[in-house]
Amino acid sequence: MRSVYFVRHSQADSSINDQRTRPLTKKGMHDRQLVTHYLKDKGIDTVYSSPYKRAIDTISDFASANNLPIETLEDFRGLRVDSAWIDNYRSFFEKYWFDFSYSYLDGENFSELKTRNIALIEHIVKKNRGKNIVISTHSVSLAVIMNYYDSTFCFEDFMFVVNTEPLIVKMDFNDNGCISIEKNNLLEPE
Repeated sequence: MRSVYFVRHSQADSSINDQRTRPLTKKGMHDRQLVTHYLKDKGIDTVYSSPYKRAIDTISDFASANNLPIETLEDFRGLRVDSAWIDNYRSFFEKYWFDFSYSYLDGENFSELKTRNIALIEHIVKKNRGKNIVISTHSVSLAVIMNYYDSTFCFEDFMFVVNTEPLIVKMDFNDNGCISIEKNNLLEPE
């Protein structure tokens, strides 16, 4: 068995429209320490990340403290929604969630997002047999991954992921696939 810890990035600066270079806020930089603290005793062997700055910055404190390189993979990037700025995420995402083939202008749809993420996860899990892995990613990517492995994952669960920064989701895998999922909201008191 191996565990994959998916890290939904910390709070990003929404005043920056560029998806690739959007940094973490001051709060996001502080909250990444919660990620480091949570992961410190999990026996992590390998760290992967979306190539986007906010995802890398969320996990870089942990990786640095543990002398682990971060391998960025393009297919872990966020959902491509064209160049438009989205003001009302809930109504925007309802269209996507209830029709996985829907896409905004020339962006990608949830089916495409899920296909590229699941293929990469299955490759990584197979490649890292017996190792514990961290993948720093984005809310929508994480939500469609969770939906793939858990058929009860619904729209309200999706919105929880979208609205929780940072969030860690632990998925345990054996040779037959994902066998358990556990959400860890780092901002809730234990």
